[in-house]
This record gives sequence, C-alpha cells and structure tokens, in this order.
Amino acid sequence: MQNQNKPLLPACQGFPSGLVGNKKNVNEGFIDDVSFLIRIMFLFLGYVEKKARKWIILQHKERAERMLIRVWNRSRYSEEGLRRKKKELKKLPRKRKCVMITLTFDRKRHSLIEACAIVGKEIRRFLNSLNEWRKRRGFKKRLGYCWVIEFHRDLYPHVHIIFPGLKYVAPKEVIERLWGRGFTRVEQQKIDVAGYLIGYVSKAEKKYGIAEKALLWFFGIRIHDRSKSLVKRMQNEKKKKEKEWIYLGCIELEDVWDYVEICMKFGEVKKLKICW
Repeated sequence: MQNQNKPLLPACQGFPSGLVGNKKNVNEGFIDDVSFLIRIMFLFLGYVEKKARKWIILQHKERAERMLIRVWNRSRYSEEGLRRKKKELKKLPRKRKCVMITLTFDRKRHSLIEACAIVGKEIRRFLNSLNEWRKRRGFKKRLGYCWVIEFHRDLYPHVHIIFPGLKYVAPKEVIERLWGRGFTRVEQQKIDVAGYLIGYVSKAEKKYGIAEKALLWFFGIRIHDRSKSLVKRMQNEKKKKEKEWIYLGCIELEDVWDYVEICMKFGEVKKLKICW
C-alpha cells in the first residue's frame, strides 16, 4: 500500500515548502506548473552562473582611475543589487496618511504560472483604469503611487499598492471590479512609505529562494515600482553620479587577473578598484 503522505516531489534547497507535498495544491494544471517551475529554476541558475563570470571595466572621466565590477552584483536579483535598491528607497516619502490596496489572484481561475506571467501587466492595467475612472468623475491629477509584489508560500503573487497623502481613491466595489482577478482589500492608515518598501526588499534579500527569484527573472517581474512623480528626483541624482564613469568593456572571470597585471605593469592606471 502506498504512503498517502508521501510528498509529490522530494524536498530540495530553494524549492518552496508551500508547493512540495501540499495536497490542497493538487488540482488541474498543478503538475504542469511544478514542471515548468523546475525548468525555469535551472534556467535561472544558468543565468546566474553566466553573469557571475563577467566583469565590467569603467574609466573615471577626469582621474587615472578604473573600476572592475562583477556583473552579477549589478543584477537586481543579487544581494548587492537588493541592498542598492534599499538605499534608493530611503529617498521616498516617510510617514504619511495613505490609502493601501491589496490585490490577489483567485487560484480557482488562475494557475500559478498564469498569475506570474500577467501580474506586471495587470498592475499597469488596473492603475490606468483607476486613473480613467477618477478622470471621468472630475479628479484632474493622476494618482501618485508605489507598489510591491509579495509571494505567498505557494508562490502565488499578490500586490500592495500605496497612495501617499490620500484619504480616498475610489469605492471598494469599483476597485474590486476594475481589478477583476481575485480578492481586494482597501485600508486607510499612516504608513512610513520608504520603510514599508525597504521591509519588503529586505524580505526578498533574506528569504526569497531560487524559486521566487527564478519567477521574478523569467517573467521580468519587478519587486516594486513607483509613479513618475515619486521617482523623478531619484533618477536625476542617479544620472549625476553615473556620469563620472565611462564604460570601457567587459571581460571574463579568467581574464581579470591578467588585466590587473597589465594595469600595474604599464602604469596607465594610478588606482584600480575591484568591486567583488
């Protein structure tokens, strides 16, 4: 007699416990979802390995300085990339009265892979529809917002959208109709916007495994985003900083030490910084 409690798949590092052996998830299309997920996990590991072997060379515009940067550290899926994001988010508004909307996907209507494939597009559609609804009712200004995507234990994504400085966005039934993909929740509260988003990025940095990062990478999902009104100042500051350095090229990991020796031997560079 077969063991009824035997997991559907053997537990492995980076595989979500919410999927392995959870009988509630055994429905039509579940096995296809798991098979597809395992495939993109291996593709993601290949992507990480490829990025980890490449290094960027930057030259300072004015000084005889060069910088070697590991390409993987520039990726938004790396720990260093997520730490850089947290630094950027500190420039967002602090404590304010906000409206927060939570959007989820109905598991009976959407498979895991479908939900991950459409979540980014559906957020944009929802926000555009919400702005159009408000415009027809005399609201002249487009909504300023920031949003973050979080994964449940079974890897289904859900979205938190924050509208800083607002007490009202639209009636609950309108929000539910405009979303149309599952459950919605509307709350009014004081939120430290920067702290809230930093908390979710920290969670991604510390707790997200290969499965979550593979889904983000394969479907091009952003962990968070914000409207132009909130991001304009941050972009201007970033451009000023990046203009100091010029891109010279890219080399493979095995060529890094040879390049360092050449720089030291011929004395073209007075200072060489290596960013691991």
